[in-house]
Amino acid sequence: MKKSLLFCIAAGFGLYAMAQNNGNPTVIPGPVKNNTLPYSKNSITGTADIDLPFSSVYTPANQKINPTPVYPAAFTPVVISTTGYQLQTNSSIRNGIVRNSDGTISLGVTWSNQTTAWSDRGTGYLYHNGTAWSAAPTARVESSRTGWPSIAVTASGKEHFVSHNTASSTLQYTSRPVKGTGTWTEDLILLTGPTAGGNWWPRLTAGGANGNSLHLISLTYPVANGGTMYNGQDGALTYSRSTDDGATWPNAHVVPTQHDSAAGYSGFGGDGYSIDARGDVVAYVVGDFTNDVFLMKSTDNGTTWNKTIIHDFPIPYFLDQLSDTNGDMIADTLYVCDGSLEVLIDNNNMAHVWFGQMRIINDDTTDGNVSYFPVTDGLYYWNESMGANNPQVWYLLEDIDQSGTFDLPTPATSGYQPFGIYQVSMTSFPTASIDATGRIILVYSAVIENTDNGSGKAFRNLYAMGTLDGGANWTTPIRFASDDFVDQAFPDAARNFVNCVPLYYTEDQTPGHGTTGQPATEDPQSGPTDVKYGCLLATDVFASVNEIENSMFTIGQNYPNPTNGTTEIGLNMKKAGKLSIDVYNTLGEKVAVIANGNFQAGEHIFTFDASALPAGVYYYTVTAGGFSATKKMIVQ
Repeated sequence: MKKSLLFCIAAGFGLYAMAQNNGNPTVIPGPVKNNTLPYSKNSITGTADIDLPFSSVYTPANQKINPTPVYPAAFTPVVISTTGYQLQTNSSIRNGIVRNSDGTISLGVTWSNQTTAWSDRGTGYLYHNGTAWSAAPTARVESSRTGWPSIAVTASGKEHFVSHNTASSTLQYTSRPVKGTGTWTEDLILLTGPTAGGNWWPRLTAGGANGNSLHLISLTYPVANGGTMYNGQDGALTYSRSTDDGATWPNAHVVPTQHDSAAGYSGFGGDGYSIDARGDVVAYVVGDFTNDVFLMKSTDNGTTWNKTIIHDFPIPYFLDQLSDTNGDMIADTLYVCDGSLEVLIDNNNMAHVWFGQMRIINDDTTDGNVSYFPVTDGLYYWNESMGANNPQVWYLLEDIDQSGTFDLPTPATSGYQPFGIYQVSMTSFPTASIDATGRIILVYSAVIENTDNGSGKAFRNLYAMGTLDGGANWTTPIRFASDDFVDQAFPDAARNFVNCVPLYYTEDQTPGHGTTGQPATEDPQSGPTDVKYGCLLATDVFASVNEIENSMFTIGQNYPNPTNGTTEIGLNMKKAGKLSIDVYNTLGEKVAVIANGNFQAGEHIFTFDASALPAGVYYYTVTAGGFSATKKMIVQ
């Protein structure tokens, strides 16, 4: 079937091929869609006035198509570890993987060798030296129990982890001077929190003009978990910074005035935030079930901040009010953030934000809780060019059998959700990566219809989509790790890629993660889960994009291809200028330079001797005048 574009942000027609769709989300049957389910911070309540959601910003023009998937054979993930503690985040993906400038990879997961109690839980560290992965971890990095490691590697080559230490109720800072090797140094003092319960659920990133600054956001331990109030907030989001490669952290755990109690925020949820940095530009995004989604951005390495509302929660200063937005005293269903957010700063220092859509209702104003609807689709996208409070919502569930409805199994227990308990949208866990040419690739996890683990629970798989023009147009999503019999969750992509996106995720045959405390029939602990790593080829993500002719050059496919010796690349320079042709392997490492210099307008033939390269798949990237193009080359 011919594909057509559904929408683009900019005026005019888009450049990308999109699957045919009428602009409406895949239909989810009402009896399933409108169930509210038990959850520790929510309650089952009565009927909703579901015909009156607040939806003024959601128009058909803001709805993306449903995917038409392809299954790239080139994506061949490998198991790099297992962990008995499956939960990697409560909502937003951690900064758990770094692709270093030399092509090596530093990676940390919440790891345990146990399947209950998890007394040995801590950071499971892995390192790829450019050729192979280190052995799977058999012990945690830290000397005592921790969780939620967030990793950064500074320009000095120093590796940094921040995690929460459950024995000491504080953030633990762990580091070593050389990535990939050496003894770790542990510190429980530098990041001591402002309350007795300490700070938890950290997010760490590296930045600064010299690349040796560290930026950290974390949450004071909430009262319900045994913590205390801090300056009028139950779960205060704090910011900390080091400008000397982690040696000191002056003014740690500052609450910016833009989201303190005086600004109308009573507190935030664990993991409901994400952070990124590029040079002196730092950005973090915050949001959850009952708060605004907002961006905090600094252009002076975290000294001063500006705030932008991305999605305005419709009831100001919400605590436990009736979710009534039109004054009829009937609780309305509200479309909100699911707490799983991602922020990425592009090469022009513009922030891009994604988060899952959730529906909530509150018709009991005495219990301090709200109810949510887990059977909710939708992934929001926003960037700074779109203006305040103007996100798009993309409906991305895949109607595999083209029936017009999204088919879910019947849960073993009536009233429970028909997929794993992750407490996020059916399309969520967004994680994004960018390359030097500005290509952005988004990876997310979505529920798959017509799947069943045998107990009435559908599986989730990973999808990816990309943009070549800063978010104005997006490719058709691809289901790149297709498997109808496994649950793929918690994808975490490196911030930067070359030709392919380094990412890891968890995968096993049981939907959910087994740590919610729900009955085993609803959230079974299935034993250790695999931690898989793969490098998703950009050419697969952008396969649906028609080749866009640029104003500098056109390039042909190398010949012969495959080759076991010399091969030729034909190129037409439309105007004189500087041009480079580089060859990369599937790990994104540069392995050869074919050309690098100034060339006159006209036809050029470049000869490349590939005989020294090991057999395999390679990519050559041509760059000139701000344009870039990549082709695949096979060496036999």
